[in-house]
Amino acid sequence: MSGYLALVWGSSFFLIAVGLEAFTPGVVAWGRLVVAVVALSLIPAARKRIDRSDLPAVTIVAIAGNAGPALLFAYAEQTLESAVAGMLNAAVHSQQRESPSPLAFDRSNAAMSWGWRSASSESSC
Repeated sequence: MSGYLALVWGSSFFLIAVGLEAFTPGVVAWGRLVVAVVALSLIPAARKRIDRSDLPAVTIVAIAGNAGPALLFAYAEQTLESAVAGMLNAAVHSQQRESPSPLAFDRSNAAMSWGWRSASSESSC
């Protein structure tokens, strides 16, 4: 299982390096996002209706969580080897598991809160 995971995880960094031989970092990032959209569109369970009022928040999350890293990895791999970029990415994610983000999601009232708990969850304790 870990061999499969390493192959899937590492291949994205290798493919970024291959893409940079012919395209600019912006085109490589855009291509990664298009491939992801096409792949997810083939999975019906991945599609959910988004309320119009939630679109600004979803847009911010999409840019910060998908487009931003895709572009930054493409720019980074112009000077770093793809293996180094993959190892640095893995190190960041393993560190995040050790120290959770202060931006916590409170599932009891489905609200984002700064800090470990929202005020409404503290009052219900």
